[in-house]
Amino acid sequence: MGAHSFYLGQHRRAGVHIPLAILSFGLLLVGALNAGAGVNEYGQVINSDAVSTGGAQVMGGQVVLAANSVYSFVELIHILINKDRSLS
Repeated sequence: MGAHSFYLGQHRRAGVHIPLAILSFGLLLVGALNAGAGVNEYGQVINSDAVSTGGAQVMGGQVVLAANSVYSFVELIHILINKDRSLS
């Protein structure tokens, strides 16, 4: 996410998209690992705190990813509406 901003020369805007994408995927990964650490090989919960913390991290990652996606979609509409196909 954010490649369209680099392509259009909007490096500052792309500098917002890239950290948001990295943050969201990091939260998803860490949350999944934390949730998995609270479950044994049979799928039984052995540490409910780890599972709930991991679930909250995954949900946070999904929220950040959704916000970044909406931001990208709004920029796409903005590009399509402008006659010069720019973000300015």
